[in-house]
Amino acid sequence: MSENGPDQTPTNAASATAGTGSYRTRVIFGVILGIIVIGIITGIVLIVHELNAGMTIPELLSTYGYWLILGWTLLEGETIVIIAGVAAAAGHMELWLIILVAWIGSYISDQIYFTIGRKFGPYLLQRFPWAQKPVDRAGRLLLKYDVWFILSFRFIYGVRNVTPPALAIAGVSHKRFAMLNFIAAGLWANSFAFAGYLFGQAFKELVEDAHMYFGYVILFMFALAVFWAFYHTIRGIVHRRRAYRAERRAAAEKAGP
Repeated sequence: MSENGPDQTPTNAASATAGTGSYRTRVIFGVILGIIVIGIITGIVLIVHELNAGMTIPELLSTYGYWLILGWTLLEGETIVIIAGVAAAAGHMELWLIILVAWIGSYISDQIYFTIGRKFGPYLLQRFPWAQKPVDRAGRLLLKYDVWFILSFRFIYGVRNVTPPALAIAGVSHKRFAMLNFIAAGLWANSFAFAGYLFGQAFKELVEDAHMYFGYVILFMFALAVFWAFYHTIRGIVHRRRAYRAERRAAAEKAGP
């Protein structure tokens, strides 16, 4: 009998420790996902309730719009910031406050993603192997463009969400990322907020009595954004699962019987 006991060899002990860590990580992510889902459902129920109670879209925006921007930018964000910019052009929201809230939300979200990458990066890549390709792409862009990539990754389709954890895995220091991320979040918030604001101003110039239609335009844009986010998420999940299964089949065939 070894000093580790009959069933506690060093290898088994290490495996048990790794299993415990993986379980703890799954619990953490499960809790985070649950909070996000509950928040989304609560927001939808609240909006429907207020509309049924007679609250107009402008009143809804002025009351809950900034909270909606903060919550949405913690997940993705540019669509809601554009919509808010349109609302600002209609006089329903303040442009400077939209920019400030979007700036804060975007900054906080990417700091969270960076911290997750630093603490759980290897486990996440093992758990979600489809993320390896975008992470590798982000790493190549970092090596090629360095600071410019960190300042602009929010505008690059396909690496937006994976870049903060990828930068953490690549060894970028927390202090350096925090400083550059703050600047990048400000550039991002200003760009999309002003884009929406200019669109709203152009709509006012082109459409007579535009103020009568702004509420419908904003509601339509919001519904379209929700649909697109849902469709893109489901499509991405399905595509990644198919790609991963195809890679596993190819690897199995290459390995032979």
